[in-house]
Amino acid sequence: MSGGPTRDRDRVGGNSRNLLRVSLLQSSGETLVYELASESNESFIQSSDTILPATSGESAMIQMSELNKELESETMCDSENQVQGIHLRESFIDLDPGKWTQVVKERCCDWKDLSRILQRHEQSQGHMECMIKWMEFYKGIKPGKTIDKDNERLIKESQKHWYNLFERMIDIINYLASHNLSFRAHREYLKLNDSRHSGNFIDLFKLLSKYDLTLREHMQRINEKQLTQHYLSHDIQNELIALMSKSVIEEIIHRVKQAKYYAFLLDCTRDVSHVEQMSIILRFCNSSTGAIEEHFVGFIAFAETTGEYITNSILQELERNGLDIQNCRGQGY
Repeated sequence: MSGGPTRDRDRVGGNSRNLLRVSLLQSSGETLVYELASESNESFIQSSDTILPATSGESAMIQMSELNKELESETMCDSENQVQGIHLRESFIDLDPGKWTQVVKERCCDWKDLSRILQRHEQSQGHMECMIKWMEFYKGIKPGKTIDKDNERLIKESQKHWYNLFERMIDIINYLASHNLSFRAHREYLKLNDSRHSGNFIDLFKLLSKYDLTLREHMQRINEKQLTQHYLSHDIQNELIALMSKSVIEEIIHRVKQAKYYAFLLDCTRDVSHVEQMSIILRFCNSSTGAIEEHFVGFIAFAETTGEYITNSILQELERNGLDIQNCRGQGY
């Protein structure tokens, strides 16, 4: 700790009062300010780095080691215009009271022998035990030295690894989807040195792992059976595709709502299972660029092909996406 004393004078009720302020800058950056006050013409005497009230014309010198505990100034002005004293408080109050020194138990007013009293306190068994406890505590809470810090570091490293991994998986999915490429094959082989076709997703993952450290480490951990869940299965792929699809559709609907007016285009076709599917395309004017945009937003599977059933299905789909049919300005079939 470091700092310096300053003196001020003020008046309270017509009486002159001396003020002594001592600022202590702690290692944590916090500044503590201690204030001594005395009435009338009482002065303060400075000896070395310490200032004490000269209540009897005597000066004292306090030499405290840097490892000493907090010195709390409990100063008050009594009827005789004298500073009452100081009270030394140890940080570890669970110490056996029988080992407390006098300056810990009560306020000390013996200014003449204060230096000797404090020196005796520093050499006492109670103070040494407190210092040992404090040093052990301080070493334990030093940044990066605790068990919690080690666990936190490992958790953050794991989070970073999985974040980077899923970021690359999403890029692979985005590439395959934007190029209308299939994801899976009949069988998937995760070994790095296996050249058999495993589907576009796994094969592209293996290819990038040759040049990307994150993917290569993940594949190595899979091959060495260090992972019970590798997150490359078709279920995870489908989940990521669904999440990305939801995000894209939300952005499209947001743009439609900004434009307010829109049109929809519908077209029916049968899939391989002979289920009638209707594709929905929204057409609107981009409010930012002024360009006409068309976006596919999904399929509707029809159990019937009657006009009433199709109409109700379309209205339900628009309502599900928060689009008002009153703002529809065109239809195409």
